[in-house]
Amino acid sequence: MCAFGLVTHFGALISDPTMTAVAGFAFTHVRLDMQTADVPLILDAVAEARRPGGITPLVIVAYHDQIALLPDGLDLDLEWTNEPDGDVSPTYFQPGFARAARLAKERGCRLWGPAISNLDFDSLRWLKRLRDAGKGWPPELYGISVHRYGDGTFETPHHGFTSRHGEVAALRQIIGALPFGVSEFGYPSITGSEITEIDQADLAVEEFEFWRQEGAAFADYYQINDGPTNERLDRYGIRHCQPDGTLTDWKPAAQAAVRAGAA
Repeated sequence: MCAFGLVTHFGALISDPTMTAVAGFAFTHVRLDMQTADVPLILDAVAEARRPGGITPLVIVAYHDQIALLPDGLDLDLEWTNEPDGDVSPTYFQPGFARAARLAKERGCRLWGPAISNLDFDSLRWLKRLRDAGKGWPPELYGISVHRYGDGTFETPHHGFTSRHGEVAALRQIIGALPFGVSEFGYPSITGSEITEIDQADLAVEEFEFWRQEGAAFADYYQINDGPTNERLDRYGIRHCQPDGTLTDWKPAAQAAVRAGAA
């Protein structure tokens, strides 16, 4: 079973009305950025996400104390950092990653990581080097999290692969029996560009169906809200945002989980 989810805005809490709407669109997973938050704020965000019912939060953390100070019985999915393959060596990253996995298990939580930035050759090579730096995966690690972005099309694989199925096969060779989840994928919708809002919705549906077929534990679309500008990076959301920051109506992509047959 693959949970269909959404990434919330980085560095911002999401309100209860928004989470209620997300649940109403049949999304059952949300990824929350708490990398700079203290434990009380983490607990508030988790409670906000869970309040509508049926939603599982995945909380990004970046400090060991954020895990060590969590209360007992929280039963929470954690993700260790975000896209470290861009600027951190696997050898440097590995000890902290392993410690985070140990702490998470001690607190009764599940640690996912390391949220590599893509399923291209460079990111997968970094992931393999991380595994090798620890002479295998930390025994307390629950699962591997990855991101996947492409050229704006669904079908085109990354350079060196003959298909997108090949990318996933390469990932599985590296992670072995560990489960994996896709904590980011997405497409920007820009008026007058190659991807319309209808295209964005269709692509999101294809992605959800693909990741379910590939056996991902979850797949999180990036992201809930557009930003206030008309720049490409501000157009990944499933809800419109005005230049003054006011959030307005939902895009067709809000129905992607329903169209993909979310349970």
